[in-house]
Amino acid sequence: MTTNIGNISDQPLTSGQPVLDIERLKVTFATDSGDVYAVKDVSLEVKAGEVLAIVGESGSGKTVTAKTILGLLPETAISSGAVLINGNNVISVSASKLRKIRGRDVAMVFQEPSTALNPVFTVGWQIAEGIRAHASDGHRISAKEAKKRATEALRKVGIPDPETRVNYYPHQLSGGQKQRVVIAAALALNPGLIVADEPTTALDVTVQAEILQLLRDLRDKYGTSIVLITHNMGVVADLADRVVVMYQGDVVEEATARVLFAEPKQDYTKKLLAAVPHLGRNSASEGATERLHQTGKILVEAKNLTIEYPGRLGKPGFKAVDNVSFTVSENEVFGLVGESGSGKSTIGRAIAGLNRATGGSLKVLGYEMLGFKEHTFKPLRKDIGFVFQDPAASFNPHLTIGECVAEPLLIHTHPSPAQARLRVAQLLES
Repeated sequence: MTTNIGNISDQPLTSGQPVLDIERLKVTFATDSGDVYAVKDVSLEVKAGEVLAIVGESGSGKTVTAKTILGLLPETAISSGAVLINGNNVISVSASKLRKIRGRDVAMVFQEPSTALNPVFTVGWQIAEGIRAHASDGHRISAKEAKKRATEALRKVGIPDPETRVNYYPHQLSGGQKQRVVIAAALALNPGLIVADEPTTALDVTVQAEILQLLRDLRDKYGTSIVLITHNMGVVADLADRVVVMYQGDVVEEATARVLFAEPKQDYTKKLLAAVPHLGRNSASEGATERLHQTGKILVEAKNLTIEYPGRLGKPGFKAVDNVSFTVSENEVFGLVGESGSGKSTIGRAIAGLNRATGGSLKVLGYEMLGFKEHTFKPLRKDIGFVFQDPAASFNPHLTIGECVAEPLLIHTHPSPAQARLRVAQLLES
C-alpha cells in the first residue's frame, strides 16, 4: 500500500481527558542470558476519538507496548511506570479489575489470527464468549442473543453469509477471514479504546480498505480511540491523526501524521519513509520479463488447473481453483494476487505438494503434480522453499528457532552438527 499524504488527517486533535495515558513505561524481560530491555521510558497519550499510530521495525517495542496496555505481558516481564485507561493503572490493578477493563474499556486486535483463535471452538462461540463474560451485573445474556450479536459483529467486518459462518471453526476460514473474525471480536462490545496490532496484515487490499473505513467510522460515529501498531506507512497515512516512531524500545519522534510525512526530523524516520514500496522501483522492466519468458527455463507450468475440495455429509464439493493456467520461469518473480478466498494460497500449496490438484495439469520442476506420489516427489522438496502466511502457526513450539531452521537441512542434506549450526547462524544473520 503506497503512501498518499493527501489522505492524512489534518484536523485538530481532540481535547480533554486522555483515554490512554502512558507515563515512563519500562518493560524488561528476564532471560537466561540476562535482562532484555524491550521498552525504555516510553510516554504517550491518546485522546477520545484520536487515532495514534505507533510505528517502527520489528523488535522496536511496538507490540510489547500494545500488550502492556491490556496487561498481557508474560510472567518473565517486569514493567514499571503507569498505563492509565480511564484513570485505572493497568500495571497495578487487581486481576478482577483488569478483567472488567478488557473488552469493555479496551480491546485488542491481535497480529496473528491463527494463534489468537481457539481451534476447538466455532468463531461465533469465541465472539459470544466475550459478550457474555462482560454482560452488565445482574443482566445475563442468553446464548441465542449472544450468537445474534456475534453474527452482527461478523457482518460488520464483511464476512460473507455470517449466519452460516458464525458456526465455522477457524480452520474453515482463509487467513484474511480469520483476521476479520479477530477484529469482529474486538468490536463486539464497542470499547472506548481499540489496540490494533497490524490489523490489516493478512487482508487483501479491498478488504483492507473496508477495515480501515470501519475503524474510521468507529472513530467518527462513536468517538472510539485507536492505537494502531504497524509498519505499513500507507495505513498510517490513511488513518492516523498522530504518529509515534519507536526504535529499539525508545520513542525517537512524535508528530501529527501530516508533519511527520512532510517534514520528518530523525534519520530513522526518514529511513522508514524511504522504505515505503513504490510501483516499479527495484522491479524488472517489462522487456526483461518478456526475455525471461522467451529464454528462461520454465519451473512451474499450470494448464487448466482445477483444485476441488470434496463435500461432506451430502454437501457438494467446493471448487477453490477453476481452470487456471500460468507459467513461472527461472529467475522470475511471479505475482499471484486476489482477494481472500480467491485460490492464491491453494495454488501455492499445490505447487509445494501440500494440496492435491484434481484436474488439468500442474508441472513443478518437470514433475506432474496431478495424482503425484509422495515417495517420488519427496526428492524434489529440497528444491522448493515455502514461506507460510502465519509464522507463529508454522513453527513447532517444542523446538527452538535454531532447531526449526535446521530441520529441513537435517532431513535433506544430512550435515554434521557443526555444519548445521554454522549454516543456521548464516541464515539467521542474513
